[in-house]
Amino acid sequence: MNVIHNVAEITWPEPAEIAADRVTSGSPTASTLTLHSTKAAEFGLWYSTPGAFTTNHEGYEEYFHVIEGEGELVRDDGSRIPLIAGTTVYLEAGWRGRWVIRKTIIKSYTTVVGV
Repeated sequence: MNVIHNVAEITWPEPAEIAADRVTSGSPTASTLTLHSTKAAEFGLWYSTPGAFTTNHEGYEEYFHVIEGEGELVRDDGSRIPLIAGTTVYLEAGWRGRWVIRKTIIKSYTTVVGV
């Protein structure tokens, strides 16, 4: 069992730059701490520094909860989901858009593949 009581105490994996072809603003980096995974699902923590970049949920859905930070998700159709600490989001398989991160976002997430 993995239990995290305080995100400030996490030893994160080394952050990686977001692929240049996905970045639309800034120089964001991200790190993922996988807590558990199976063939069908993954659970963990993720953070990204400020900037904007595209995302494509092809072949998987995601549930996440923002622990800290500020930004928004902008769907390709222009609709927006404001993100602040406490926001919980479900992104269906095939969701496409971009992250716009103003203050480093930390989220807990669960992804489910093959949907």
